[in-house]
Amino acid sequence: MSTLLDLFLPNATWNGGPCAEVRVGDHAIRYVRRGSGPSIVVVSDGGDSHPMWRRLVESLAPSHRIFVTQPPPPGVDVASWLRGFIEGIGLASIILIAGGAAGAAALEVAAADDFTVRKLILLPVDGAALDYDAWPADAPGNFLALTAGSADESLRRIERFIATDDAA
Repeated sequence: MSTLLDLFLPNATWNGGPCAEVRVGDHAIRYVRRGSGPSIVVVSDGGDSHPMWRRLVESLAPSHRIFVTQPPPPGVDVASWLRGFIEGIGLASIILIAGGAAGAAALEVAAADDFTVRKLILLPVDGAALDYDAWPADAPGNFLALTAGSADESLRRIERFIATDDAA
């Protein structure tokens, strides 16, 4: 069970807030929303697959509307699942943060989309190899791939990267 999101409990909550749900094909995707402002979608292959998920969300929620999804179910096309989630909740312009196996799907969604994903941030997870060459060459300022490092430094880099988007 995730300490960040207890999404699999019948009355799932996160820090006292209830989970919402959106239907994508045969799947109901549970998620929590925090904050207000420009939209950020956070997805991983497990609720706490990176040690800084909770700190990241807490840091960004005061100035952004954060959507944290439950992990994709086994056996689904994660890129289609993610695309369905973004469309299902009606987001038109987002920053996408992904880790683990969800990172490869996020990269696929962002590379195939020229308007919904403004920025993509990929967090490293042991054993998750990503093809960074799939990101469009004409959009280098919109992509941040973090390598292994301290959670504090990674959080600072993400905050700076997102702040350049907010200033635009």
